[in-house]
Amino acid sequence: MPIDSPASPSSDLGARLDQLSRELASERHRRRRLEKGVLALALVAIGAGSIAASSLQTASDVVRTKRLEIVDESGRIVALASAAKHGGRIDLWDDAGTNSARLGGNGTGGDLALWNQAGEQVFAAYADGTAGRLEVNTRGGAVGVAISADDRGGLISVSDGNGESAAEVRVGTDGGEFAAIADGQSTAVLGARNDGGRVTLLDEDGRESAKLIGTGRLDLLRDRQIQTSVMATRSGGGLRLSSPSGQVRITADASTSGGLVQTHDRNDVPVVAIGSGDGGSGVRVRNSDAISVAAVGVDTDGHGAIEISSLSGDRCGSLVVGESGGKLFLGDNEGEPFIEAGGDSEGGVMQVYDRNAQVAATMQGLGEGGRIAVGLESKGIGGSIEARGDGPAALSIFGPGGRSVAIAASPSGGLINLLDIGGSVAFAAGAATDGPGGVMAIQNENGARVIRVGVNARGEGEIEVYDAPGTRKRKVSAP
Repeated sequence: MPIDSPASPSSDLGARLDQLSRELASERHRRRRLEKGVLALALVAIGAGSIAASSLQTASDVVRTKRLEIVDESGRIVALASAAKHGGRIDLWDDAGTNSARLGGNGTGGDLALWNQAGEQVFAAYADGTAGRLEVNTRGGAVGVAISADDRGGLISVSDGNGESAAEVRVGTDGGEFAAIADGQSTAVLGARNDGGRVTLLDEDGRESAKLIGTGRLDLLRDRQIQTSVMATRSGGGLRLSSPSGQVRITADASTSGGLVQTHDRNDVPVVAIGSGDGGSGVRVRNSDAISVAAVGVDTDGHGAIEISSLSGDRCGSLVVGESGGKLFLGDNEGEPFIEAGGDSEGGVMQVYDRNAQVAATMQGLGEGGRIAVGLESKGIGGSIEARGDGPAALSIFGPGGRSVAIAASPSGGLINLLDIGGSVAFAAGAATDGPGGVMAIQNENGARVIRVGVNARGEGEIEVYDAPGTRKRKVSAP
């Protein structure tokens, strides 16, 4: 058909639409191929740029965001970095979807917390004011162990399953301390001091009830008052017992030479002492002025002794054992003797003193027999009665010059002698030894008999008078 042959209008329009559709489809295909090429070139350019940048730069680019989520293959969040009330926060989840860790701020500093799969906190570390605190939780979530610090230093606290504090390791006044705690109060404290270690036990009210001190001392207390103390010193052990108000009532001390136990009065005066030492052992009683007034004991030789004293401490009485036996002393308030009694191999001796401390009377054993004497020693006057196994019983009276009167019981009867100042017999009377009845004789200063009064053989009285030499006599008898 010729091109210039006409065509109907409808057939010409359909042909043109078909051609336009074919051109449009071809253009789409061409554009898709162009886009793929441009994308490939862009990826290559970016990769090349990244390689070039990595060879020229040491720091990654800054990423700014309010929330950064990291998810696993299932699309679950396993890590989250976000902004919180007190700053940045990082949360971690485990494969079961449990929030297991968190790092953030608490207003005073950093805060780290760990949870178990049950959602219970098991660990925490956070800033606490000016210091830090670390907590390890129990199975139920309560704090089991806490490590913290205060103005003194570090503190470790151990709690029970309910979170109640049971023990603490802390810094005390002079050093470290370990405390056992019940119901929120310390019941036992082991600590260090400048003078050594110390163990303290406390009662239910938090008051000290016992202290063991490193210097070697144990104190038992009640109502904050020391009532019992046991101690060790360089000289030996010691014991103190006190009243409820803390006043010492009994002390006991040991040393290398012996021991001493003392009881104290309300003014802390040791009024009774029981002890032993190099000087002996015994019991001593003191008055409220701490003056010894009585004692019972054993001396260095092992002999018993008793002593009593006045208010001023002067010895007023004693009973001791000497070389020959017991000795008794009784005196006045100033220690001057009243009575002394003792003995020797011949027997006992007792002396009584006057107010001038002079012997006023004596009672003495004389082997087989005895003697009693009284007198005034300063003036040399007195008298005595004695009886001996080897002689007659006799009564003597003494003057300043010696014995003046002697009365004796002889085998033949009684005898009386009056002596002169020189000690010679001036007058004698008694039972006659050479005749019947009694006899009386008077002697001169030379000892010569000058008068004799007696009984003759007939039982009649007679008087004989002699000259000075005693050679001649004149007799007067009954008519």
